[in-house]
Amino acid sequence: SMDVNPTCRATLLGCLLVLGLFRPETTNGALPPEKIILLPAGGATAEDAEISRWQERVRAPESQEFHYERLGWAFVAKARRTQDAGCYRLAEAVAEAMAARFGPSPDALLLRGHALHNLHRFAEAEQVARALVDQRGLAADHALWSDTLLELGRIDEAVAACQRAVDLRPGAESFARVAHLRWLKGDLAGAESALVAALAAASTSGAETRAWLAVRLSGLRLQV
Repeated sequence: SMDVNPTCRATLLGCLLVLGLFRPETTNGALPPEKIILLPAGGATAEDAEISRWQERVRAPESQEFHYERLGWAFVAKARRTQDAGCYRLAEAVAEAMAARFGPSPDALLLRGHALHNLHRFAEAEQVARALVDQRGLAADHALWSDTLLELGRIDEAVAACQRAVDLRPGAESFARVAHLRWLKGDLAGAESALVAALAAASTSGAETRAWLAVRLSGLRLQV
């Protein structure tokens, strides 16, 4: 059995009904992605309200690709808060629906790669990230590639990809990745330095980001 946060129960149940059937070409009667992503979110949290908001935009005849993208990241935000993998599956379904309606795009790839990574489908996520780096090469693309390479045990390649992300866009997210890589290599002082830099760079970020970095830093200092 699996414990399910009540605020994400409706989305997870909707997801489980079509588990593994998130392909636009499905012809076996299962709901296609564009229908799956419009299932009621359930719950009354801020994340649920954001999901409902973008679902309405996606339903509109004049909906655009960025409406789908925002919906996908709204599912990601809910997944992060609830730790419910079903929401990551819904984010993956949004990426499938984006590609089906608007054609392949880097934005759809980044969303899909992020969902795959958090679903622990690391080999698939690495392929998506590598394609993103080849096609576009933004800091976010290199960061995702670094994350997936690390999960596959390719640490030196992950370091190189992370360094490229830092070069392109130094900031809280990239510095936090540097800290994690240094920690893995046993460089606790270097990891602490990177986390301090990440916290300083996060001065204009959301409270959630700052709190997460502060917790990471405090935990690290217990080890130093």
